[in-house]
Amino acid sequence: MAIRLRAESSVSGVRKMLDRASLLLSSNPGAREKLYDGTFKIRCPIPTGYKPRMNLYATGLSARFNAQGMIFEISETSEGLSGGWMASCIPPPMYKVFLSAWIKSQENLPPEQFQLF
Repeated sequence: MAIRLRAESSVSGVRKMLDRASLLLSSNPGAREKLYDGTFKIRCPIPTGYKPRMNLYATGLSARFNAQGMIFEISETSEGLSGGWMASCIPPPMYKVFLSAWIKSQENLPPEQFQLF
């Protein structure tokens, strides 16, 4: 099932990244982790040069979407620990940081490795 990812209308400059991420998810549905409440999550490693702010031990980033594809959470994650932002508290630059890192991580993996995240 194809899904079109979206962000709050006040976040500018991410439409092309959301479209690219949507295309990658449509062609590789295993990259999406479905959660018990009907939402889903996608994950990627911390990008080079990124300094965690909410979880100083973070080794990855994740974003959570509702069933309609609206992003409502971005978190810095490590084993057993996460910290991040929800809804209108997500800093606009975090959309770009996460989406660019996730797209890069997916485009650099062979198809059989999408399930590793």
